Amino acid sequence: MNITKETVGSQHAVLKVQLTPEDYASQVEQGLKGYKKSARLPGFRPGHVPDGIIRKMYGKYVLMDEVGKVTSEAITKYISDEKLQLLGDPLPVENEEPVDWKYDGDYAFSFEIGIAPQPDIQLSKDDKIKAYEIQPDQEMEDAYIRNYARRFGQFVSRDTVSEGDEMLKGKMVELNEDKTPKEGGVVKEEASIYLEFLKDEETRKQFIGRKAGDEVIIELQKAFPNEVEISSMLGIDKAAVKDLQPQFSFTLATVARFENAALDTELFDKVYGEGQVKTEDEFRGRIREEIAQHLAEDAEYKFRVDVRSALLDKFPMELPEEFLKKWMRKQAKDEKEQTAADSDYEGFSRDLKWQIIVNEIIRAQKIEIGENDVVAFARDIARRQFAQYGMLNVPDENIEGYARTMLQNEQEARRIFEQLCEQRALQYVRETVTLDTAKVSMDEYRSMLAAEQPQSK
Repeated sequence: MNITKETVGSQHAVLKVQLTPEDYASQVEQGLKGYKKSARLPGFRPGHVPDGIIRKMYGKYVLMDEVGKVTSEAITKYISDEKLQLLGDPLPVENEEPVDWKYDGDYAFSFEIGIAPQPDIQLSKDDKIKAYEIQPDQEMEDAYIRNYARRFGQFVSRDTVSEGDEMLKGKMVELNEDKTPKEGGVVKEEASIYLEFLKDEETRKQFIGRKAGDEVIIELQKAFPNEVEISSMLGIDKAAVKDLQPQFSFTLATVARFENAALDTELFDKVYGEGQVKTEDEFRGRIREEIAQHLAEDAEYKFRVDVRSALLDKFPMELPEEFLKKWMRKQAKDEKEQTAADSDYEGFSRDLKWQIIVNEIIRAQKIEIGENDVVAFARDIARRQFAQYGMLNVPDENIEGYARTMLQNEQEARRIFEQLCEQRALQYVRETVTLDTAKVSMDEYRSMLAAEQPQSK
């Protein structure tokens, strides 16, 4: 066996693999023996089919399979021995002559490879990078409190309909033009109407002052122009909405108004767990801690964007564009994705260069990341995801279980590992360079992000 590497361009090469019968013959014979043991043909006992018949029936497929395995293993070993860092996977060279499969043949195969550049990432205190501290304000604190009060609020029964967040429940009946119930028409025994969502002001006024037992006749599609809303409210298919009569009667059964939760221990317990917060001052203190954490995460996002931009500019590198575009097209699931390979390449290449920089920092600085580190990071991700939905008191065992479940998914586990590598690399940058730290308001921070977004044409 002989493997040679020929340079095609910057970071682009071709591996040529040459095989002789000695490289694959024994594997082919073992493969044929396996077929012989399991072959069942009329007139022959299991395991006693003549070798000639086995070879005639299965020989070519076994030869192709074993030669393919030997070639793949040889390439993998060569890449490992030569310590080549590949971009993507080796690609068979196109337009080669068809293979003439013979048991005693010599075979030659060629594969294109993309080789990752190895930038020399040297950073020091002479390098300056912007960092931001986003300052909280009273409006932000009050908004958090309002959100919690609304999230844990509830509907309270009332006698009379008035303006506000009223929820009305009652019976909806489809009517004829003369306002009599339509025979075979739609009837919804427990329909719900939320007064604030009524699109028509005149219809809304019809309900004000009404009590349980009162009947209101409404123009349904005037009150609810959205067919999806109507189908959901009446429990019918969206396609059936267009055939409805315009008028419906609504006989009011109950009236309820949504009221925000009071700022008391009942709310504190629901948000942070029983007995964890006892006073409004403590509640506001915990909220300020939440805000600080969220603002730190926002600032870290901006820091990541700025570090990425700075290091990509400081350490330029060439990639094998032709090879990578070809590789992207090979990975595409359909023709649309294949076509997008060229237009998506710029963003893809910047992401790839950044990943190379992160990996080089991890390698050069000998940053070790073990299984326990990955699990702990997955737990942090799980905890943040629960917090996004207001679930701040999820038991540790549930967090652990959710994290382990994420890591059981190979693709998800790889994504989490890459995020952790990036985090550790950013930590190294933060500790190595000089940070030019500025304090900004949330509005200023949002303005900076908006200015960095690409302008639509």
